[in-house]
Amino acid sequence: MRFNKYFGFQKPSNPFVRGNKMEAIDLRQPTFCSPATVIKVAEHLILLHFDGWDRNNPESLQWIDAESPEIYPAGWAGMVGHAFQSNPSTVSSEDCLSNSEDESCKMNTTAA
Repeated sequence: MRFNKYFGFQKPSNPFVRGNKMEAIDLRQPTFCSPATVIKVAEHLILLHFDGWDRNNPESLQWIDAESPEIYPAGWAGMVGHAFQSNPSTVSSEDCLSNSEDESCKMNTTAA
C-alpha cells in the first residue's frame, strides 16, 4: 500500500454504490436540501444527482466526499425538521396559491 507508506494513514473506505438514495445539501446553495442519487463512485468521491432535475443539466450534479457532513440518510430532513426542497419546476400552481411565501414558488413564478 503506497498510499499508507507515503501519507501515514489509510485511504477512507467508501460505502456508497451506484443507485444509493440519500438526502444532500447543495454545496452551491447551502440552504437547498434535496433527495439525491449516487450515479458514480470514484475512490472517496461520489457523484450525486439531485432527483427531479434534468441529468443533462450540470447544476443537478455534484461531486462530494463520501465522508462529507453534507450528505444524510433518506428521511433525515423530516426527522430533524430541516426544510426539504424539490425542483421548482415540479411545484404545482395550487401549491403556490396556498403558500405564496414558499421560496420554490417565487423561483417558479420568476422563471415563467
